[in-house]
Amino acid sequence: MPRPTRVAQACALLGSPLLTNGEEPRPLPSVLPYAVGLGTPLAEVPSGKLSWRRLRGACIRSNMGDSALGFTALGLPPGFVGCAVASRSWVVRPALGSAAAHKLSHAEILGRHRRVKEAQGIRKMERERARNLADLERSYATARVAWPPPWRPGGPFADFKGALRGHCARCNACPGFDSPQMAGVSHGPAIDVCVHCGCGSMHHEKLWSDQDRKAEAADDILA
Repeated sequence: MPRPTRVAQACALLGSPLLTNGEEPRPLPSVLPYAVGLGTPLAEVPSGKLSWRRLRGACIRSNMGDSALGFTALGLPPGFVGCAVASRSWVVRPALGSAAAHKLSHAEILGRHRRVKEAQGIRKMERERARNLADLERSYATARVAWPPPWRPGGPFADFKGALRGHCARCNACPGFDSPQMAGVSHGPAIDVCVHCGCGSMHHEKLWSDQDRKAEAADDILA
């Protein structure tokens, strides 16, 4: 039997078709009040632990909530043998000696999805910071200027648009925004990058100068 590339909401025992590469999800039978799926094969998981990533993804895409049994999906591990009792709201009864099924609640699925997205966002940010700092380091080396630049007193400093910027709200590696102070970095993306943390100026707190406050007060129609 070919392995499905996506996890269906009902197992093949109930007539749910297996999905092959390139096929769109088909309408699934509504026999069970919860989703059923197989775990990702251990050979495809670096940690060697059973993963329910595909099953969680199917539940999120389908916007499924908890069933009357208190869970959204049921993961069937290798070695599971059991049955769904129709007279008991399709409660699953494992056979003697069977591996235990894994129940996933709506809150657990959404919580893990948020944690994964946050971790992916942090990794993406760190890669971007490292790339920006490496570009700046090469520019400083070309100009024969010491890297990393020392912290300058007298801040806060303005970005290339003239807006005062403070600490970075995106990372914990910034004493305060400062743009490159060297020849050769007067244009291009590098000019909008903080030399201390590698994040763009937009991620740093925007501070108000006296001139900004006066302009804001002049534009206030309620003043």
